[in-house]
Amino acid sequence: MKLWWIAGALLGAGFVASSQMGHDGQCSDCASGQKAAAQASAGKEDCACRQAVPFRLQATDGKTWTQDAILAKPTLVVFLKAKCPHTPPAIADFNRLAKEFGGKAALVGMVDLKIADAKEFAKKHKVAFPLIADPGAETIVKMGGAHSLDMALSCPKDKRIGSLYEGYSREILAKVLKDMVHHGGPSLKVDLGQYPAKKASGCGF
Repeated sequence: MKLWWIAGALLGAGFVASSQMGHDGQCSDCASGQKAAAQASAGKEDCACRQAVPFRLQATDGKTWTQDAILAKPTLVVFLKAKCPHTPPAIADFNRLAKEFGGKAALVGMVDLKIADAKEFAKKHKVAFPLIADPGAETIVKMGGAHSLDMALSCPKDKRIGSLYEGYSREILAKVLKDMVHHGGPSLKVDLGQYPAKKASGCGF
């Protein structure tokens, strides 16, 4: 009986250790079972890496974007609802962030418009990063976007979506930068003082 108890204890400890162990520089598995939306609402990353949603969509940069494109390098995808009043005021912040990434990481938007309308939106609001046209927001929702200004961060080493965030703020963007390194990306210097102290979030999809 004693030997059985010791063997069971060792097996249980091994299971817990393997469940909680992350692999260096890549996405870590999550044993808690919490839903991504619940974690995102607290500004936390979705610790269970998601499979990238297959898509093939046109963008305002003239390219056709696929899930492989956002997995090729660390990419922050910003989900945008075009008719949400909170969306246009945030564009300047994301333009600045895209510039501060300096080509070491990518920032793209995904907007619930047809490509022609997305181009008009980009011109009107002076969007300086590619906007992927996702009419109906089907891909946005499948990727985990619940509100305008939600974000997803890719994990190139695991070819998955590594983290999800609800809205953005200085604190959330600091976590994005930390998570990017955790997912095998570069360590970037960003002047977080230029971004809102209070979380900005938009309308639901």
